[in-house]
Amino acid sequence: MRIALSVREYKCFAVCMLLGLGLSGCGSAVHITTSADDAISSVSTISFVDLDGPKVQAIVLNYKDTLNAGSVNLNTYDALSYANLAQNYDDAAAATRNGLSGKYPAFAQETGTPGAPTYVYVNSTPTIDSTNHTGAASGNYVIIELNTNYLLANAVPYWRAGVAGGVEQKMLISVNEEVTISPSTTVKSNYVSDYYYNFAPDGSDNSVYLDTVLDDTSYVINGITGYKLYTDDVTPSYSGTTANGVAITYPNATILSMVAGSPFQATNCFSEYDGLYHNVSLKYSLFVPSDYDASKKYMVVLHIEDAGGLGDDPLISLTEAQEAANYASDRVQALAKAQGYAGLIVVIPQLPNSGQSVADNLTGNEYIPATWQLMDYITSKYNIDTNRIYASGQSMGGMQLLDMAAQRDNYFAGIWAIASQWGNNYNKSASYNGKAYYTYPTDGTIITNPNWQNWYYSISDDNILATNMTGDATATGYWNQVQTLFSSLAGVTVPYATWDPTTSSETEENTLLKALLGTSSKLGIYWDALANGSHKLTWVYANGITYSYDWLLSQTRQSEVARGKLNLSGSYASGLGTYGYNSITY
Repeated sequence: MRIALSVREYKCFAVCMLLGLGLSGCGSAVHITTSADDAISSVSTISFVDLDGPKVQAIVLNYKDTLNAGSVNLNTYDALSYANLAQNYDDAAAATRNGLSGKYPAFAQETGTPGAPTYVYVNSTPTIDSTNHTGAASGNYVIIELNTNYLLANAVPYWRAGVAGGVEQKMLISVNEEVTISPSTTVKSNYVSDYYYNFAPDGSDNSVYLDTVLDDTSYVINGITGYKLYTDDVTPSYSGTTANGVAITYPNATILSMVAGSPFQATNCFSEYDGLYHNVSLKYSLFVPSDYDASKKYMVVLHIEDAGGLGDDPLISLTEAQEAANYASDRVQALAKAQGYAGLIVVIPQLPNSGQSVADNLTGNEYIPATWQLMDYITSKYNIDTNRIYASGQSMGGMQLLDMAAQRDNYFAGIWAIASQWGNNYNKSASYNGKAYYTYPTDGTIITNPNWQNWYYSISDDNILATNMTGDATATGYWNQVQTLFSSLAGVTVPYATWDPTTSSETEENTLLKALLGTSSKLGIYWDALANGSHKLTWVYANGITYSYDWLLSQTRQSEVARGKLNLSGSYASGLGTYGYNSITY
């Protein structure tokens, strides 16, 4: 005779036999308690790219037992993410440079407790219930949604730290009448604790111990999954030693599943730094709408990150700020479709640490010609309307694009320059910090505008939105120079507005920007200066003004050509960079 036992009955029977009670001793239920350390089989995170970088939206716990709705709540867990995980730098100066308050991240803005649980519920799938936040009647997953209503004062040092998540179960969970799960004795997480991360190649005085995710199956970063990476740095994870002798396990070089090909090979790229031609292997990310149809026309935008986005992994430029995710979003793609295009293609070069592409004496290196060659390749491979090529960049990236804007007259239909500036430098052979520089040749292929060094003149008919914070002295100073020159020589003024992003809602900011961009002007250049703040906070706040994207993708090359350039003939004041050597200060 066979007896069919349920799981519950089997557990009871097994315990009875172990206790030597036999079947007669199983008349009453036996209670089983399992530690959360054993009951939780895995931890993963659901993340997204926020205004200030990668951020955990929810931590997902996979339990071995099936739990019932109501068995967990906000008091059941302590949750850990980048917002409340400690960081230890090699020295105090490095910690100060990276905006730490003690050992923890500092915040520019916060509502509630950053990273604290906001909803906790059981679910039958490892997904967020974004509608009700209540999950399912039963399931093996617990979803812990976190408070993401905060802005970091500084960027996440390493994107893999931004997707880290961990929990401590601090309350008893009742699975059923016979089984309970006792609190944790340790943190269960998807990260490696105190991972040694080098900012500097030699490992000196700017290295940090972070809680870092190595397992690429233990997180998802929503918003950027449609990008393809073109890189040759595809090393799988391995154990090794840093330059100064710290033993660590290195993660995959990037998210290997996103890699679609090798870097773009640019040739004979001149550098104003050394006067030589270089071959450049340029890594990049590319977003092409999944339903791409070669018979239809597309817009394209070239986006370049700031110097904080330098490195070998293209994921850096996809996660350091929010532009990449925004351009790929349904909302921004719809802006292109509303104008009769099939979508927007996005190109994001990944510059290495050695490739910082512009210097403050208005000089560029070989990565500018390399970027031109990449754009020529993309616009020839895909069905791009060459009247609708756009550009955006922050800090170094915006500086590179403003330099490029003069090199090919009216190439970009619109430019969004965030915390960026440029100007004339006719004499790069003059010594700057004890070093002479060189000048790009106007070869008719890479650089086609013979007047490109007269930057003020060359961009005077362009569509440009300059966004900076008044606390950024350099960007403010340069755009003040533009105002001075345009008003004194041509009698026109760049429309300007300022407001405080910390006290204005998104709706209010969009309304203020619309009003600015609606100002009647002979120019296509507009300047919104966000009050106070700092250089690095500019793109955090700028990306929260969504109408900037609407303006950018509504610009046309035809409007620039029809507008014509300003007559800037006359006597140029000292400091405006129109004669001799100049690194502008205001």
